[in-house]
Amino acid sequence: MLLFSAANRDADKRVFVDWKMVMTVFALFMSTVPTTAQTTEYVQSLSACSSNNLVSLENFLQVKAWFDTTEGALDTTEEAKHTS
Repeated sequence: MLLFSAANRDADKRVFVDWKMVMTVFALFMSTVPTTAQTTEYVQSLSACSSNNLVSLENFLQVKAWFDTTEGALDTTEEAKHTS
């Protein structure tokens, strides 16, 4: 954790930043959000391969999700264009 004193003017109070949380938030900001139709399709696909409302790891990994088309793809953001 990092002492974040710039935003805190009181010398007797210390505020810490959880960098794992910050990095997780940054990663999620770049992720796609599913549409209602994509969510419905995903839930139906999971339900189709479940038994007793439980999905095995093997079946879970075989179900295509909305983010499969973008995850692992080349980074096309403006920031990535300027860092190469």
